[in-house]
Amino acid sequence: MTVKPTFIFLLSILYFVPVNVGSLLAQDEKQAAADKRKVSVLMRLKSINVNEKPALKESVVRFLQTVSNESEYLTYAKRFQITETNEGLWKIANETTDDNNRAKATGLLVAQNDSESLTKQLLQQKEPVKLIDAMGLVANQKTIGILKSMMTSTEVSSPAKNAAAKGLGRQKVGQQFLLELVASKKLPEACEFTVANILLSSADNSIKTSASKFMKLPATAGSQPLAPITELVGRKGNIQNGMVVFAKQGTCANCHKVSGQGKEVGPDLTEIGSKLSRQAMYESILNPSLAVSHNYETYLIETIDGLSFSGVMTSETDDKITIRTAEAVTKEIIKEDIEGMKKSKKSLMPNDLQKNFSESDLVDLVEYLMTLKKK
Repeated sequence: MTVKPTFIFLLSILYFVPVNVGSLLAQDEKQAAADKRKVSVLMRLKSINVNEKPALKESVVRFLQTVSNESEYLTYAKRFQITETNEGLWKIANETTDDNNRAKATGLLVAQNDSESLTKQLLQQKEPVKLIDAMGLVANQKTIGILKSMMTSTEVSSPAKNAAAKGLGRQKVGQQFLLELVASKKLPEACEFTVANILLSSADNSIKTSASKFMKLPATAGSQPLAPITELVGRKGNIQNGMVVFAKQGTCANCHKVSGQGKEVGPDLTEIGSKLSRQAMYESILNPSLAVSHNYETYLIETIDGLSFSGVMTSETDDKITIRTAEAVTKEIIKEDIEGMKKSKKSLMPNDLQKNFSESDLVDLVEYLMTLKKK
């Protein structure tokens, strides 16, 4: 019987048999150096397909396991086009803070995998919004097909569907698909605001005209129609008036704190300008149910004596649930008294806040919120 070297090495640890560890490390370093040289040569010899050269492919795979820099990894992944890079590409696409690298990693994944496996991977992600958005940036027939399937799938969350809608909205063919969903009344309700902004600001007049028969943007005070977000983000507002709107007609201070001032119902906005882009700021005000922050979901509770309550859950014990209502009132409900409880898909924040002020007030409010940054 032949005894494997690995087994001998383990025995040496158990019985304190001397092993030349330095020699083993030297062999590893020698192998790593050889892999690096081969990869360096292959980077210059573009005509060689390592998928057809198993020995060279092994060297490439070993070398890539040592690459920690995202940009370098993407360069090598693009050159070699091997499925062994998938794991690293998914990691970059999920975790990177560099949107350009996310788009590159997603593009490579799209090139190397079929639509079915990509869709399956997306559905397995906890928060696929950034990946779906990156697919919209990649923009080819495969990604458009995947984004279409996201829009019609029953397994996809509302934030993910909205991200898919935005991706489709970057292409005329995608806009036409969204218009078909609208006309056939198959557009998910949670996507109506996003899709209205896409179609009603389309560069294609026929799409814009057709969409206007079915959709309209929310109105401001005096029932004046609001401009599309793509137009609003290009405007500059008055910070001082924005502070007034926040505290008064916007009623924002009734639910949010800034630097300790205000009520604690929704998220603290002290550093919101560092967390959201200007476009995301408009979306969160005009369509608050699009992506409710974790720990701020609204719960709807009905009791056995016919009463109903809604609010953000602040705590839960074995015998009671505590919620904070939209009026910042804390309410304790005994579990034995609860007839039914469910998590709402809608935010506790009203959907029509813009009706309280003018379009210019809205621009001023966003201008003020963008100044609230981490110090």
